[in-house]
Amino acid sequence: MSFSKNNILSTGWLHPVLLVLYFIASVWYDSGRSAWGEIGLALLITSGVVGLFWLFFALLAGPGARNASIPATLLALVLLNATYLQFSILHESVRFRITFPVVVGILGLLSFYFRKKQLNLSRIHLYFNLVILASGAWLGWKWINFPQHILTIPEVKVARAGERDVYLLVIDAYAAPHNLKKYWHHDNTAFIDSLKRQGFRVFPHAHSNYNMTQRTLGSMLNLSYLNSLEETRSTEKLLEYIPDNLTTKLFRQQGFRTGWFSLLQEYPGDTRPGTTFLPISYLTYAASRSAAYFVPAVYARIPGAIDEPLEPRFRRLMQRAADFERFVKEPATGRRFGYYHSVFSHPTYVVNARGFDPNIRSVPEMQAYGGTLPFSEQHMLGVVNTILSTGRPSIIVILSDHGYRGIQQIPREEAIREGYENFLAVYETGGVGTDWYEEITPVNVWRKVINHEFGSGMPMLNDSRNR
Repeated sequence: MSFSKNNILSTGWLHPVLLVLYFIASVWYDSGRSAWGEIGLALLITSGVVGLFWLFFALLAGPGARNASIPATLLALVLLNATYLQFSILHESVRFRITFPVVVGILGLLSFYFRKKQLNLSRIHLYFNLVILASGAWLGWKWINFPQHILTIPEVKVARAGERDVYLLVIDAYAAPHNLKKYWHHDNTAFIDSLKRQGFRVFPHAHSNYNMTQRTLGSMLNLSYLNSLEETRSTEKLLEYIPDNLTTKLFRQQGFRTGWFSLLQEYPGDTRPGTTFLPISYLTYAASRSAAYFVPAVYARIPGAIDEPLEPRFRRLMQRAADFERFVKEPATGRRFGYYHSVFSHPTYVVNARGFDPNIRSVPEMQAYGGTLPFSEQHMLGVVNTILSTGRPSIIVILSDHGYRGIQQIPREEAIREGYENFLAVYETGGVGTDWYEEITPVNVWRKVINHEFGSGMPMLNDSRNR
């Protein structure tokens, strides 16, 4: 191997360095975390790993060692974008652990080819450098132009104090009725009929504004659309707006007792067991994008990314439901606002139709999801019965924040559309108001609730997907 002046000036070494810097900067952008210690540690780890790749291919390439940076960069691209490769490109049956040795083998063969073939290699180096620099410029442009405020909080005028309890019941990732039939052959007519008999109105054509929990609940509870559609950064930045959101503040100001039983934070610094959407650390975000995601022994040790065993998870979720029901049943004067979030129909799955399933991780993804549906429906009916049994005047909204999201066996556009088609049912003591309408979206669902309870008179926004 030669480290002559010509080799250094050839910039053959540059694109692996640029790739590391771009990865560090893009994770910083996506996570919104300026944690210098974690950023520095991630830089050292990523540089070390890419350096080992280069050394490996340099030993194979021999005299053409400087060209080892080409397969090293390609391999680093695969590993640093492993989750995107797995979930967005590869079929779910083709796991990353199968893809990785194939990629390494191909790159190893390329290194032997580079050893014998020098023609146009300088152009390949230049191409990689320009592509990564252009990507960096694009990232910088997005960074500069990203809005300071991702949500514009509207002003809410209260005309009356409110006379009913208000409950938000979320079934995470529960698909629309027609999609349950189409893709899982699951008929939820019995679930819908049970709700209708108790006075609910079910909206078969409702859809969600977003296909992600943080976005749907963050925008809904703040009664406003997001100001940005950046795929990752807006999701993480939105976490800052969920604790002490507009809805919670409004109910508290009007003398409501609030009960929050969710995986989202109720207040800043909320670290109760089960509030899993705490602001994600830089290292966790970086690892969740890379191949470390597929190594449980590594990922489970990353701060904030606990690989929870199935049985403790099931017990914790059932405890959350029990705590919510205790809140509903507590004899207390005054009104109350309760938010309960069920995740039995969202990975990591822990139940089948009959209850806890210790072997569910061995069941194919689509089949496992379908198996959770009867349990989720009966569970939600039990929660509803608890609320109605109190005899207190109430508004109850049952909502799925998004659909299943990302079916691999159908065209991508169809799968994306399915992720926005959700479930919605509304109950109001005295009868559901005539101003509710089909195809209403969560941000307007909650505007209706606030209007009906407080006479706020807020106008409806345009109902749209991914506004």
